[in-house]
Amino acid sequence: MNNETALDTFSELFHSLQRNKRDKVGGMLSGCEAELQELMRQIDIMVNAKKVEWDSQLHVLQLQLDKKKKEAGILKIEVGAKMQEVLQ
Repeated sequence: MNNETALDTFSELFHSLQRNKRDKVGGMLSGCEAELQELMRQIDIMVNAKKVEWDSQLHVLQLQLDKKKKEAGILKIEVGAKMQEVLQ
């Protein structure tokens, strides 16, 4: 399951249950169900906001990792050159 699918799962699950209940009962939402629907919507918003935050942090960490890998490569070359000097 990808991240976008996971974000929609709460709302979709609730809406599916809600449709099934309406089909069986043929009624409107009770006050509690309306509050639950709003809560699910708010949860979806919060989860999506966290995902955006984490994606941003992940991007920054990926850039830092790439920089460190390049630095390590340069240092490895320099150490190899110094080893050649010492061995000659």
